[in-house]
Order: sequence, then structure tokens, then C-alpha cells
Amino acid sequence: GVRPPGPDCYSEIQLVNEVTPTKEFHDVVMQLAHELVAQQRNHPSVFFWGSMNEVLITTYRKGFTPAQRTEYFVQVRELVREVDTFYREVDPSRLTSFAIHGDYNMYSEAGLLDIPQVPGMNLYYGWYEPKMDGAREFVERYHHDVPDRPLLMTEYGAGAD
Repeated sequence: GVRPPGPDCYSEIQLVNEVTPTKEFHDVVMQLAHELVAQQRNHPSVFFWGSMNEVLITTYRKGFTPAQRTEYFVQVRELVREVDTFYREVDPSRLTSFAIHGDYNMYSEAGLLDIPQVPGMNLYYGWYEPKMDGAREFVERYHHDVPDRPLLMTEYGAGAD
């Protein structure tokens, strides 16, 4: 069938900024993923299921040691992989994604960049970064470094749009 006109949407669970390594946290995240799909699976504008938003940014904010960072990367990778697998199993008609804070090298180092079908970037050039044309440079660098991976712009704005 033909999809009705309207915006194309990226819809994500509320897994933002940090992962807590507990069973309770894991269970809540998986419940959120189940609820998101149940609520929005019939919405024609949803194109992407999102599994997280900027969850590695906490490594800067909390000043993780290299060992803490490595352990955190493992915990995040396991959870994100499980959410992504769930999305693919229950709704193979849509793509999987997540939003990262622009440091794609860190997400690659953490083994996360290859999990979703289309990684998404939150870019705020002109807000957190002084150069307004930085978004173009970022996208060009990303496609040079990761030529076989598509890219989704998940957030932008605050003067940059």
C-alpha cells in the first residue's frame, strides 16, 4: 500500500544519558521497548525504533577511569543489543536506530555503532559547538570514516536549524 503523507518519525524509548547496571533497570528498559512498539506499531509515520539516546555521555560527566569505561561499554552494548534484537524480531518492517552525542568514535570503540541498522546523531552546531557549518564537516567526516553506514539526524537545533 501507499503510505499516507506525513512526517517520518524516529521513536525511541526513554533510555537517555546513562545505563544503570541492575536487573531492575534492564527489566524496565525492556518493558519500555515492548510498550513503545505496542503503542506505535500501527502508526504509518514511524520509520525507526530507537534504543537509546546519548548513553555514553555519562563517561565524561562522571569522569570514568579507563577500566570503568570499558566495563560500562560492555553493559551498555549488551542492553542495546537486546533492545535492538527485540525491535527486529517484533517489527522487521522498520529500521532500528539510536541517538548518539556526535562522538561516533567513542560509540564505535564501545562496539555500539554496528548494532542499529541506521545510527543517529544529535548535532547542535551553533549551540554546543560554535561553528554553524560544523554539521556539514561532521557528516562528511562520518561518511569518509564509515562509508558503508547510513546516518540519521536524530536531533538538531537551538539556533542551528
